[in-house]
Amino acid sequence: MVKWETVYDLLDEKGNTVLTETQTWTMREQDGKGPTRWLGFDVGIQIEGRKDWAHIAILDHPENKGFSQCWRVDGQLGIGPARARIADWQIPKGKLKVIKYQLVVYTGTFNDVTMNSIWSAYSGQDMMYSIGALRKPKTETPCF
Repeated sequence: MVKWETVYDLLDEKGNTVLTETQTWTMREQDGKGPTRWLGFDVGIQIEGRKDWAHIAILDHPENKGFSQCWRVDGQLGIGPARARIADWQIPKGKLKVIKYQLVVYTGTFNDVTMNSIWSAYSGQDMMYSIGALRKPKTETPCF
C-alpha cells in the first residue's frame, strides 16, 4: 500500500491563505492490478426517499490531451480528472485551454450498453465493447 497527503491552499488576491484543504490518499493493488485509466467515471448514491440510485457519469473526450484520463476520488464524494498524476502541465498566461467532458445525470441501474451509446454519440467514436469494462492498456505510469 502507498499512502500520501496533499495540502492545497486557496489564496486571496494578496496571497494570504483563506482556506486549506488537506487530503490523505491511499492506493493498493488488488489481484495484481494497479490503477488504470478510464474513458469516464460513474458515481452513484442512494438518496433518501428514492428506491433507485442517482448517478452522475463524467465522460472523457478523445480530443483531451492525455485521453483517457486518470481519475481521482476523495473522501467527501469528490471525483474528477487527475491529468497531473501522469505529468506536469500548465496553461501559459494569456492562453486558453479547452478540456471537454460530458456529464450524464440519471437514476436507476448503470447500463453499460446505454452509456456506451451516449459516449459514442458524444465522442464521435464507435466502441466495439462496453464502456463499463473498457480499460486503456497498462502504462508504465500508474494513476489514480
